[in-house]
Amino acid sequence: MKTIEVSRISSIFGEDVQHLHGNLFRVKRGRIQLSKPGISCEDGQLVYGNPRWHTNKKGEQEARGMDKVGMEELRNSIQDEGLENPIRLRVIEGKKPFLQVINGERRFRCLEELCERNVPCFDCSMDEDRPASEIYEWVDCRIDFMDDKTALRVALKPNATSEVIGDAASIHVVKVLKESGFDDQEILKSTGKSISWLRETEKIIGLDEVCLQNFEQDKINRTVALHLALVENVDERLEMLQKIKESAEIRHSEKMKKIEEKKAKTDQEIEIEEAAAQLAKKYGDDEAAEMHSKKSEKAKKKAKEIEGEHKKAVSKPSKATSKDLGVSSPLSHTKIQALYIDLIATIIEGEGFDDEGNSYGLNLEMLAPVAEILKAIMQGNKEAMDVLLEHCALVVEEDEIESKEIESEEIESQGDDDDDQYEEEEEYEDEDQDEDEQYEEEIADEDDTPMELEREFEEAAMNDEEDFD
Repeated sequence: MKTIEVSRISSIFGEDVQHLHGNLFRVKRGRIQLSKPGISCEDGQLVYGNPRWHTNKKGEQEARGMDKVGMEELRNSIQDEGLENPIRLRVIEGKKPFLQVINGERRFRCLEELCERNVPCFDCSMDEDRPASEIYEWVDCRIDFMDDKTALRVALKPNATSEVIGDAASIHVVKVLKESGFDDQEILKSTGKSISWLRETEKIIGLDEVCLQNFEQDKINRTVALHLALVENVDERLEMLQKIKESAEIRHSEKMKKIEEKKAKTDQEIEIEEAAAQLAKKYGDDEAAEMHSKKSEKAKKKAKEIEGEHKKAVSKPSKATSKDLGVSSPLSHTKIQALYIDLIATIIEGEGFDDEGNSYGLNLEMLAPVAEILKAIMQGNKEAMDVLLEHCALVVEEDEIESKEIESEEIESQGDDDDDQYEEEEEYEDEDQDEDEQYEEEIADEDDTPMELEREFEEAAMNDEEDFD
């Protein structure tokens, strides 16, 4: 944050705001105010309000995440662990300036209730429990100057701790933004959503009043609403809606039954372990008593989790999902990883055999590219041909290289055979040459004998003439 903005905030709120660093401040809790519920359009202009809130068909204000169970869970978390994330505020100037909550209304409401009751809460800075009114007299907040458009964008931006605003609120946001003259790009920038999400939302807005009301009341999810939007005939659509809701109610009843069965089983486990611990203690077996006591505590912890699960199931009515449509929903990334990629890795690691030594009968060389293509799909890679060429062409290239290597080896082998044949021919030629030379030598030896005799005869004749003379 710029120094001039820090100075401006300090000049407006004085000692009630203490600058820490960046846009982080410690703020007197009394200076913080909630924004009005829901965005609105006045004179064609957007007026900011917490987008989580919307008005239902009964004219009542409601907001997802503000239910009793959800708020109780958040309140207990703050009480036990402290406020871990700063609340996001913006400066509202005027005769009576104040700091308006942009992100963190649920947390601030919990703080207000804890301070009002002044219950002991965990103080992170002192690592001990202290009265809530003392710990949260000052609240860590991030403060900025924002117009209504920026405030809406910040409020709708998801973070690690935020609760989604819900489909009904999203519908209201899109309607108000369109009334305020926002075009598609401005709506996408404000909501942080995709163009496909916007087009789907427009289809849902175009549903009949009954289906739309069921969607806004969280009785059907987005997938079901879009499926209903495909049915043009309203009577057929309503008939389908009724069947889908009946299926959802049956599933919800079965879920409740399973939870109750788990609860009964866990309660019985607690009772058995406690009785066993008491019996072991009675007979002086301290080791066994301690073991059963630990099992009892573990079962009690499990029972507490089941109780929370039961409360959630009771507080939330049955909700129709893709399971009630009778059609399969697309696989999630987690399922693709588990059902395909992990399985392929296991098969490759086992060199094509299972744990019992049975062959899967699969081409291992083809499995690795398949796994890589699935990963590319999960990562949202839209360049399909690039992915296919990268992995499939590599296999073809290897085949070509292998073919060329085989061909080259054959040529080399043929060349070696030719060389061997040539060497053999040379040997034959050498042998013939040797034989010729030997034959010539033999001939020469045969010719030398009469020549020598003739020479001797001539010499003898000359000697005879000399003697005659």
